[in-house]
Amino acid sequence: MLGYVFRRIAQMIPVLILVSIIVFGLMRMVPGDPAQMAMGADANADPAALAALHHQMGLDQPIPVQYVLWVRDIAVGNLGQSYLSRLPVAQLIGDAWPATAELAIAALLISVVVALPLGISAALHHGSRLDVGVTVYTGLALGVPN
Repeated sequence: MLGYVFRRIAQMIPVLILVSIIVFGLMRMVPGDPAQMAMGADANADPAALAALHHQMGLDQPIPVQYVLWVRDIAVGNLGQSYLSRLPVAQLIGDAWPATAELAIAALLISVVVALPLGISAALHHGSRLDVGVTVYTGLALGVPN
C-alpha cells in the first residue's frame, strides 16, 4: 500500500509541473502589457517609468527565469499583487472569501433541501411521472454547461 502511495505521488509531480507551465503560459498569452495595465490612466507615461515598472515586476527577465520566480512565489504562498488595485492578491481573496462561502453554503443547503426529498420520492415511486421527471431534469441539469 505504501508503495502505491509513493507511485501515485511520483506520478503527480510531472502533472503538477505540466499544469504550472500551462497556467503560466496562459497568463503570458493574455493580450496587453502587464506593466502598461498597472500604470492605468498613465498609459502614455514616461518610457523610463514603464521600463522601471517592467524591472520591478520582473518582466525584463527571460521567460524561463520568470517561470521559476513565479513557481517559487506560488510555492511559498505569495500570489503576487493585482495589476489594477495594486493590493496583494491574497488579501483580495481573503476579503471575498466570506461572501463566497456564504453563497456556496446557501446553494448547498438549498440543493440538499430540494434534491433529497425529490430523490427519495422518485426512488420510492419507480417508473412514475415524478421518477421520470426527476431523471430527465437531472440529466438535463448535469448535461447543460453552467
